[in-house]
Amino acid sequence: DNYEIGAKTSWLENRIRLNGALFFQDFKNKQVSTQVTDPNTGVLSPRILNAGAAEVWGVEFDATWLATENLTLNAAYTWLDTEYTDYKANTTGAGTIAYVGNCTMVLNQIDLNGDGDFTDPNETSRSCQVSYDGNELEGAPEHALVGGARWQAKLVGNTDYVLDGDFQYQSSRYASDKNQ
Repeated sequence: DNYEIGAKTSWLENRIRLNGALFFQDFKNKQVSTQVTDPNTGVLSPRILNAGAAEVWGVEFDATWLATENLTLNAAYTWLDTEYTDYKANTTGAGTIAYVGNCTMVLNQIDLNGDGDFTDPNETSRSCQVSYDGNELEGAPEHALVGGARWQAKLVGNTDYVLDGDFQYQSSRYASDKNQ
């Protein structure tokens, strides 16, 4: 579910445009890459799963100024606050347990002999259930800023020349849901 409130405005005979928005995204079943235990073998294998829930709060602003007939300046800023609010997964990977920093031991029933009987106490495996609750979402920087300047003027006849320069900044962001 996405909720947003904002405004798009124009000032000084459309020479200045100011836009802004405040938004909230409430993810249910956000998809992530993780590992799951195969019930027939007890072996963990990679899968795309629905990760419980996550939230994103954000603010966006952008401005464009037609400074002269030839010069246009623009800038935009985004602030994000992201968090997994309900995301647990099973793992036997020491690296994952160390990265996430928590482990609740769980027993998994497996069917090693393929008889469909999951009650045999000899057919169990152990894994850790790790909680990602409170971790930030991967790939989402807290701050992002872009901007630019454009100079456009007549060259010859109906031909224009353009000088364009842009910049971009993003604060650090996590590469994975493990917040590493």
